[in-house]
Amino acid sequence: MRLVSLSSLRRYPAMDKDKLLYSIPDTCRILSISRSFLYQMISTGRIEKPLKIGKRSLFTRQSLESFVEQLHNANQLQVTR
Repeated sequence: MRLVSLSSLRRYPAMDKDKLLYSIPDTCRILSISRSFLYQMISTGRIEKPLKIGKRSLFTRQSLESFVEQLHNANQLQVTR
């Protein structure tokens, strides 16, 4: 699985700095993961559940940045062991 770093997430073209909410397809594109893997991570609690607005499921920019930061910290922990 290839995941983006926090710094590349901040400069990723799909991550418009003024945009607050991201759809499921946008989130998958930003994190470079499949839709089914995103749903798997939601069900296991590895990433926050999306907000429901009407029929839409939307992730906040903050939740995506927090998720990538957690991955970064976990990887740093593994490197120092």
